[in-house]
Amino acid sequence: MFKIFVCVSLLIVAASALDGRMESLSSKNFDGKVLKSSEPVMVKFFAPWCGWCKKMAPEFVAAAKQLSGQQVTLAEVDCTKNRPLCSKYGVRGYPTLLVFPKKGSVTSVKYQGSRTSAAFVSYMKKFL
Repeated sequence: MFKIFVCVSLLIVAASALDGRMESLSSKNFDGKVLKSSEPVMVKFFAPWCGWCKKMAPEFVAAAKQLSGQQVTLAEVDCTKNRPLCSKYGVRGYPTLLVFPKKGSVTSVKYQGSRTSAAFVSYMKKFL
């Protein structure tokens, strides 16, 4: 029963993310969605089993909703399915948040702030 609850909860979080500007990324679409994006992108690198990632997920989704309509994007990469991509960006712990501030920039800025929706929104608005 608990597993069903967790699965349903994750589906709800994933579906609600679509209302905001959060995208699920993989090795196949990362370059096109992030490196070629004309707007700043914050990427959450996570593992589905990570407790800290699960705790932060609703805050990240809420931030995506609040930033909807702004010229910024929040995205996520599941490192259990995209290990080479996560290794490429030096992800060693979960969650790792990197911001790609401008188009064509392969250089990222590691987000070190609070893990709340208000903090994510405030930080990303600095890039507008």
